[in-house]
Amino acid sequence: MVRTQSWPAYHERIRLDKRNEGTFPYPSTPFRRDNQPFWFKNPSFPSSYLPQTLLCDTMSPQIARAQKSELLSFPTETPGRVIVKKTHPFPVIAFDCDGVMFDTREINCAYYNEILRHFGKPDMNDRQIEMAHMHMADTVMAELFPDPQELAEAQAYRLSMPYMPHLDKMVMEPGLKPLLQRLRPARKTAIATNRTTTIGDVLRAFSLTQDFDLVVSARDVERAKPWPDMLLRIVETFSCIPREVLYIGDSMLDQQAAEAAGVSFAAYRNSKLSADFHIDSLQEVDRLLR
Repeated sequence: MVRTQSWPAYHERIRLDKRNEGTFPYPSTPFRRDNQPFWFKNPSFPSSYLPQTLLCDTMSPQIARAQKSELLSFPTETPGRVIVKKTHPFPVIAFDCDGVMFDTREINCAYYNEILRHFGKPDMNDRQIEMAHMHMADTVMAELFPDPQELAEAQAYRLSMPYMPHLDKMVMEPGLKPLLQRLRPARKTAIATNRTTTIGDVLRAFSLTQDFDLVVSARDVERAKPWPDMLLRIVETFSCIPREVLYIGDSMLDQQAAEAAGVSFAAYRNSKLSADFHIDSLQEVDRLLR
């Protein structure tokens, strides 16, 4: 009978194999989570915990140790041997919308400036433009209209104003559609965006609705980014470990949400962010999945 241990016991049950020269850490037994056996790799290894097995072999701990960045392993009954499973990186890929899937600065400026002009206010300044790029609409509107009564009137006008006429100012990132086609169906794809009512219009306008398994907007969760709620919803929906999710974002809000959720984070065209990876084009995503 396979002996199992509880989920919290994992970090206390790592042991070192000293039967051959050198050491190779691995769990001494399989672990069970949600009543399903699940094999863990050493948490110090750089790649994520990955459930999809591409091949299985046995090798010495020394060889396995040399390849540890790609391997998940556990002991066999033969002394000095370990079973090695080569794994499939990041079964879930999640995207921010603005600044990653689309260049949206022009459309954001046009959208909010139209509201400001309707109420006789000047166009957004640079700080407000940056804010509009990252935050949900309610937060941006509160910044643009600090007076509560004026804010209520501006919000009513915004909700009555069609978004579709501005979509010609929205530019899809090169390579997005081919990337999504390469990712699916082997991987799940998701969006985590601080957009609220407009994300559906955007996906329909660019024929992307069928390319995502899950879309989580600010209106779908209690708290928008930088809170982790959207990313945790993705983790929960696909029943995966947080580090199995690769989230691609371009702002500090994305970084903070990824850190809080414990997911893997790829910073997009922003070298100032702290991230697991830094990429400058969507074509670079493929190399992260090898």
